[in-house]
Formats: sequence, structure tokens, C-alpha cells
Amino acid sequence: MAHKKQSRTEKTGDTTIVYPRTLLDIRDGLTAAMVGSERRLADIKSAFNAVARLHRSDLGAVATDTILRGFVDNPQSILQFFDRRAAMRAGRPRGSWNNQKSRVMIGIRSFHVAHGAPQPPTTLSGSWQILYDTLSTTRERVTFNSFARFCDYRTILPDQVTSELLTDYRLYVENYRLRTRPRAAALAITNLWNRYANHHALWPTIRLEMTRWQNRYALPLDDFSPAFASEVRARQASRLKCELFDEEAHRQIRPVTAASQLQTIRRLATLLVMAEQLDPKQLTSLGQLVTLESVKTIIEQVQQRIAQRIPGTSKTGRLSGDIWLLATIASEQSNCDEKVVERLKMVSRRLRPEKTGMTEKNKGTLNAFDDPQLLKRLLALPHVIRDRVRKRGALRHADAVLLRNAMAVELLFNCPIRMKNLSSIHLTKNLLEAGHKRRVVRLRLEGHEVKNNMEIEFILPDTLVATLDKYRADVLPRFAGPQNEYLFPGRSRGHKRPCALGTQIAQFIERELGVRLTPHQFRHLTAKLYLQQNPGQYEVVRRLLGHTNIQTTIKFYAEMQMTEAGQQWDHVMQELREEAIAAVKASSKRRGRTNEART
Repeated sequence: MAHKKQSRTEKTGDTTIVYPRTLLDIRDGLTAAMVGSERRLADIKSAFNAVARLHRSDLGAVATDTILRGFVDNPQSILQFFDRRAAMRAGRPRGSWNNQKSRVMIGIRSFHVAHGAPQPPTTLSGSWQILYDTLSTTRERVTFNSFARFCDYRTILPDQVTSELLTDYRLYVENYRLRTRPRAAALAITNLWNRYANHHALWPTIRLEMTRWQNRYALPLDDFSPAFASEVRARQASRLKCELFDEEAHRQIRPVTAASQLQTIRRLATLLVMAEQLDPKQLTSLGQLVTLESVKTIIEQVQQRIAQRIPGTSKTGRLSGDIWLLATIASEQSNCDEKVVERLKMVSRRLRPEKTGMTEKNKGTLNAFDDPQLLKRLLALPHVIRDRVRKRGALRHADAVLLRNAMAVELLFNCPIRMKNLSSIHLTKNLLEAGHKRRVVRLRLEGHEVKNNMEIEFILPDTLVATLDKYRADVLPRFAGPQNEYLFPGRSRGHKRPCALGTQIAQFIERELGVRLTPHQFRHLTAKLYLQQNPGQYEVVRRLLGHTNIQTTIKFYAEMQMTEAGQQWDHVMQELREEAIAAVKASSKRRGRTNEART
């Protein structure tokens, strides 16, 4: 539920709109003239009331108007509410759910348009129409049409487009077009514009630039002073090797750990210079980063970011680990003060969350699959997708993407590996074949490829092998170049980025089932399903997930066994209760027969 505000003002270009306060104001302010007909008005108002009914389960018996009054009219807040209350969680068919969502958004948009929100022209002017006609695919035309109409409304010609215009377009898409991913829309038009500007004579040669999401607040190491950058690189290089006969030798770390530490140092250094409004070049040594004053500033900045994301939270395992790394760096300084090091370690321990294990977000996702129907749909999803694509006939690019996602889901169910390992599966190095009469295919990951240096190996079932063969024959050539030998190839010779593949899989499952399930949550779901069938078998789960220590497995999944333990106890109690009731009834019958015999 959105936080209450008095009012909200958004500015897009030369148009400033002051929105009403709540969804109740919008619902009661809508008229048939705004939406087109009395019938449509009734449907939209009914959808607004449905939003309140969905939220009522959390608030108890609260009036519909009271609930709607608590929702700020920010469209993104409403969209986030719909995302949290996915179709299956709300107990509704997917089509009905999408209709309700669409009607609420139409109602908000119609109200804003009636009160002065920008309404772009329905047709494009001459110069924009010329560019539109040069586009080759329907997807490009849809992407370009919204941006062109936005520019037409502001009387901006194609050769007047600038990178600064993208910020206004993103706000327009978010607040007026009510798109769920406004930044993605702005990024899509950036990529399209630059692609045609480079290769088409009719397009302006202007190139648009937009900051990417990656490392969005961690400055590159070279932005700091050369002395700081060289010291950080030298430290990371020295940690990758260990002098065996050195009495004060440090523990050797793995390349993935060194890369993670480097990213952490960049992130914390960026927070420090941003908070103190310094030029990054003024940070000349790691010693400046590990003073008590600097660490206090970093902690305040991190806690502010945490509170924005999770209100009321000030402790996380990541923050505790960051401060512990700073304490380690402080102990390595030539002028090391042991009291400062111990104090930083004490702060790190205090910042460690009291409760460890599975997060509430992961628990909520897994609880959704307590519904047997939803679980069956997830298990059958790869088969359903392949059957759907087969009925369509010719394989389109969109169908190939669906089959790739289905392949990843089926592979995760049989081999619950981490996202980084899934994205980097090599067709010859990781997928090994053996056997003469009976073909055996193994997925093998060497220790250096896995997070905790534990070798992992799975024997793929015959059904998965058959699916894999068909995927390699029909789908993979559409994504992989002639030299690319990865199961999930990227655009170049390498594999697909883990974050990109993970996001696509999660969005794919959410579209199909209404519940967002990330690839890493597959590992939790696999453990949950196995322990439901085999209570207490933590050692098998440990080996399945590749944990080094069984305590890690128990810490994460023992709590999930509480529900199963309660259900088993209820079953035992029910049997005991039935036996006791039967015994009491039998005793009563015996007493009755005895009394009859006496009389």
C-alpha cells in the first residue's frame, strides 16, 4: 500500500500536472464522458473496488472507501501492488486479473487526461512519419511510435532530439502512458535510434546516450586517483597468491572473491566521496577509506539506501560483511591501530542481523507453491510451452526465446545450480557424453567454476537429454554464432550474462503463472519439495545444492520443516483422537449391554 501524501506534482517538459490525492478521488471523479460509455465506467469503478477487496485481507473488515483513500494515485504504486498480488496469489484466472489491472490503469489515465495530462497526437507529422516508414519490424515501429508522438506533442523535430530529452520521455512513459518499465522504454528507443542513425541515410546523425543500470553508483576505479587505484589493484593481486614460507602470509582468495572485493571497495569509496561531496581524485589511499569517521559516513549512507528499499531495516548481512572487509583492510595498513581494527570488527558484529537464513521474500514466494495446482503448472510449464510452440508451426524468434526459457526451467528442476553456473554451461566442457549401448549425459562443473570450490555432477534423465538435443538442433542456431559453444549464448562469442538470463527466466515464469520465481529460488523450492517427501534428509539436500557445510543447509531449510512437522503431528493427533473416541464408544456399548443383562 502506498504511503499517504497530500498531493504530488510531476513536471514533464513545459507541462506541470497536480494530481488528486487518492484513488478514491479518481474513482468518484470519473464520468462516462471521460471513459466513453456508462457501461465502461461501471466496469472501471468495479475494478477500483476490486483493488480494495484484494487489500482487505491484510486489513480486516475495512470499508472499501477507506482503503482506496489510503492509496496515493501514483500509477507506479498501483502497478507494484498488482505485481505483488499476482494472479495466482489472488486466486484469479490470469485473464480476469489482467482485465482488472487494465481497467484500473485506463481509469487513472482517463482522469489525468481530463485534468490536463498531455495527450499526444494520433498521427505523426511529416518528418517523423518519414523516419517511421524506414523501420523494418513491427516491434521497432511500436517502440518508435510512442517516442515520435511524444516529440510531436512538444513540437520537437528529429534533428532537435537530444540525450536530455530521454529523461522527460521516461517520466512521460511512467506517469502518462502508465508503463511498468519506463526506463526500459527509454533505453529501447536509445538503442533503436543509435542503430538507425549509424546505418540509414534519412536519419539524423545524432547519437543518444543513457546511463545503464550496471554499477549505477559504483564509480570505475580509474575515476579515483592513480595512487588509490594502483593500491587497490596491488592488494587484490597479492591476495590471489600466497607465499608459503612467509610467517605472516595471508589466506589466498579465489578470483571470484577478489572480483567481489574489488566491487565492494569501489562501491564504498563512491559512497564516501558522494556523502562528503569530494572529488574522487582526492581519495589517494585505502587508509582514507578505513578511518572511523569515514566508516561512520559509509554506514549512514548504506543504511539510508536500505531504509528506502526496506523501511525500518538498518542491519543486513551485506553491510556487516562490508565493514568486516574494511576492518581487514585497516589491519593491513603500515600504521595499523589495533584498537581501530577491533572497533570496526565490533561494529560489523553489531550490524549482523539477529535472524539468519531464508528471507521473508523467499518464504513468501515458496509459500505460493503450497498450492498444489500452482505447483503442477510449474512442473508442467516446459512441456506446455513446447506443445504451444509446436502447434504454431513455423518457429519465430519469440517462440525461440520461449523455448530457451523453458529449457532453462527444466534444467533447473533437474540440476538446481547457481545462476552463474547455469548461464555459463559449455556444450563440450560441461556436458559430457558416455556410453555405447545406452547414452549417458552428465552435467559436470569443476571446483574452480563453483562458488565454494565443490565439484558438482548430475546425470541428466533421458527425457531431458531428448529435450536438450532438440533444443540444440532447432533453437540454439538462432542465438549462437558459428564459434559460440555455450548452451545460453550471448550476442558475442561468450555466454549470456547471468543477470540478464535470470531476469528473463523470472519474468517468463511470472507471465505464465502469475508468481515471480528467480533461478536462485529454484534451489530453495527444490530443497522444499525434497524435504516434504523426505523429512530430515538434510545431507541429500546438502549434496544436491553443493553446500560445503551441512549447517548451512539446516540453517536455511530447518524452519520450513516446522510446517511439515505440525502437519505430521496433526495427523498423529487425529489418529489418537479417533482411537480414543472409538474406545469410549466401545466402552459405552459394553456398559449398556451389562446394564441390560442385569435388568
